[in-house]
Amino acid sequence: MLNFKNMLKQKINQSLKQKLSPQQIQLMKLIQLPNIELLERIKNEVEENPAIEDISFDNFDTPDKNQQSGDRNDDFSDYNNINDSFNFNQKFNKEGNNYSTPIQYETSTIDSLEKQLSIRDLDYKFHQIGSYLIGCVNNNGYILRDINSIVEDLFFKKNIQTTENEVLEVLKIIHNFEPYGIGARNLKECIEIQINKKKSDNIIEISKNIIKNHFNELSKKHYQKLMDELNINEETLKSAIGEILKLNPKPGNLNNNKLVQHIVPDFSLKVEDGKLDLSINNSFIPELKINKKFREILESSNEKNKELIYVKNKLDSAKLFISSLQERNSTLFNTLNSIVNFQKEYFLTGDENKLKPMILKNIADDVKLDISTISRVANSKYIETPYGIFLVKYFFSESQSKSDGSNVSNREVKNLIIDMIKSENKVKPLTDTEIMKQLNIKGYNIARRTVSKYRENLKIPIARLRREII
Repeated sequence: MLNFKNMLKQKINQSLKQKLSPQQIQLMKLIQLPNIELLERIKNEVEENPAIEDISFDNFDTPDKNQQSGDRNDDFSDYNNINDSFNFNQKFNKEGNNYSTPIQYETSTIDSLEKQLSIRDLDYKFHQIGSYLIGCVNNNGYILRDINSIVEDLFFKKNIQTTENEVLEVLKIIHNFEPYGIGARNLKECIEIQINKKKSDNIIEISKNIIKNHFNELSKKHYQKLMDELNINEETLKSAIGEILKLNPKPGNLNNNKLVQHIVPDFSLKVEDGKLDLSINNSFIPELKINKKFREILESSNEKNKELIYVKNKLDSAKLFISSLQERNSTLFNTLNSIVNFQKEYFLTGDENKLKPMILKNIADDVKLDISTISRVANSKYIETPYGIFLVKYFFSESQSKSDGSNVSNREVKNLIIDMIKSENKVKPLTDTEIMKQLNIKGYNIARRTVSKYRENLKIPIARLRREII
């Protein structure tokens, strides 16, 4: 049965692909690319296809009016009539905003760990093991790989024969590196390493005991059970937990020698005198044009030899790519323009309560595009507004009915849930049922299950896990 379902899914996917033209497929891929990756994609295309010319810094070529027409192969004649250039700055950018692409390097924590390893008095083998372990540290500062698999990798990839005990011995050395907690294999080990570095006193010792022997009760906030098992009062427990909360559960914050890329908005929206001015940020994208020499080659020959076929293929590819870029730009602009018009009251005021319920279908119907295209735009593009930079997805929300028959955005309900939880009694937090009752009193027709769903969407834990000791 499972195989049948997989086969059916594959056939559906194949059928969908068959319905999409090459330009549509390429368009979908280009739409999802962030600006920086799009720039890289264009550079690669220019390098790989000699029929595409980057004329960003050249003078614009005026077409030669005296160009000889001659006899042409009918298959190639349409190349003289296509819109073969694309200047991103000439379209969809009313004021020619010159955005920069803020990319900067940061010192890598990996580099710091390597330096700390290099000053340790270790033999060659242990140094190699340490270097490999550092390479296994993830962005949060943890090593999540099984020790046995690391032993095997060291043998097969580095030709280093070692044992689990030797790897663990080197790992203990890394656990003494800063930031403390780095290289831990789980949260418990991470904060245990850090608490052991603190100067000892009565509260710190209780904190150590809680982490080492009662971590499960701590994570589930079974405070009364902790007080009973440790024979301490609530004030002492509060102090001990306070010390634990000072520890860093993610000591890594690594960038692993990669470029740190800040968000470059895809759109800019300005509000002036009650009017909305939307522009698309493409000022750093190069201007492309089909290479004139390639077209001349087609016009000068009537024979379909291998060289001419090669030239035609490259021209086809160039035409497709430039056309896809043009369509990408118009698709993005039209989609965002529709969203801005739909949520005009919000964009004029910045009042989140002015956001109307809006789903993908609303915009898809307006701009005559399929829902999947709108989804790609919503999930991958950012817009800069007077109220901040937002992922486009932010402006979409489902409707929530009220007792007076009106409908509001479910974002309004989520904000109310956030406010209720912020102001709740931390010793006795509100349950989902209690939140539901308060919302019902305010006139929102909402079920407990929906409250639970919204709370989970907001990544807010259940009432018991929100409980604090005061």
